[in-house]
Amino acid sequence: MTDKLEKITAYILLCITIASLLPVMYLGRYNHPTGDDYYYGAETRAVWEETGNIAETVAEAARRTAVQYRIWQGTYSALFLMHLPPNIFSEGAYRFVTCGILLLLSGGIFYLLKPIIRTFMKGTVFLWITASSLLTLMCVQTVDFQGESFFWYNGSFYYTGYFALTCVFFGLALRYISGAGRHRVPILYFLAFFLAGGNYVSLLPAVIVLLLMTGYLFWTRSKKARVLAGVLSLMSVCFLVNALAPGNRVRQDGMWGIPAWKAILKSLFQGARYSAAWTGIWLVLALFVLTPFLWRAYSRTTFRFRYPLLALGLAYGIFCSMSCPTFYAMNSTGPARVVAIVYYGYLLFAFGSYWYLLGYLYRRLEKRRLPYRFLRAHCGRRLPPGR
Repeated sequence: MTDKLEKITAYILLCITIASLLPVMYLGRYNHPTGDDYYYGAETRAVWEETGNIAETVAEAARRTAVQYRIWQGTYSALFLMHLPPNIFSEGAYRFVTCGILLLLSGGIFYLLKPIIRTFMKGTVFLWITASSLLTLMCVQTVDFQGESFFWYNGSFYYTGYFALTCVFFGLALRYISGAGRHRVPILYFLAFFLAGGNYVSLLPAVIVLLLMTGYLFWTRSKKARVLAGVLSLMSVCFLVNALAPGNRVRQDGMWGIPAWKAILKSLFQGARYSAAWTGIWLVLALFVLTPFLWRAYSRTTFRFRYPLLALGLAYGIFCSMSCPTFYAMNSTGPARVVAIVYYGYLLFAFGSYWYLLGYLYRRLEKRRLPYRFLRAHCGRRLPPGR
């Protein structure tokens, strides 16, 4: 497997990914607001038409967010953005929703995978491009709910948009941990505050992953542990501000919630159903394409891959946590836009789990080859090659 082939594969997949995004973006020109875009944008639209002042319009969005926090739901940052849909400024502006969401999602995936592959996995830039292109292609082209995921501002930004920003958040955190400048710390704090005011489906696993990262840094006595602990504390406090909103209790009265323990059990079973349904030909093909390039990358890292069962268990548990909020609140998997980001999470954890298992296999085979290498190095040509 040559460097040239890896380079060609990366560029081909990048071109395919870009080409696949263009038709979906083009369809966005026929997009138009619907449902909650009108409901949440009514008051802010009235202020904009009356004053033509952006500051006044934004202030009205903040006031309406405070009202909704008391009477409907606690997702403060999401509510603020819901009151500022593009159609309050111009009906024509809504055509840019699809383009913005797709760029945010693909950009978030590329941004997250770069430190993982380049810094921690010691992979080449072409492996990063290949993996990011494949994951983006899968998220956009194989998700079953493109309408609610990419075309509806209120639903798509609330779920797909927040998932993408969560990827950006962890991309920043990994860059900071690997030695990047402190200028990223204020952005981490801001994103922690912002994401904690969004949907719980992407927020709950984010808190779990951040907790695990912080615990690992304290265990290794890293100097970065305190900063990440501060970010985790802010996100956790804001999570509580979101979850304990008076409006959540009002909204919950009209739903069929279940106890937390039952929601966890249902999520674990649902994770198995999702895994069976979503492990299809396209995922297998994507992993097949990645395999030779991942195999080459293992020789450049010292990571040992010692605990495959623990890694798989953690990955599965975090993936299943994405289903807990909707089971707890609604005793269901939620609407299509919710299932869409659970699907993105499944793809992300599937790629990560495959990388770990393949790395475990590589290290096992490497151990078997070490004695022969030792003997060959000390006995010269007396051993037949390739045994």
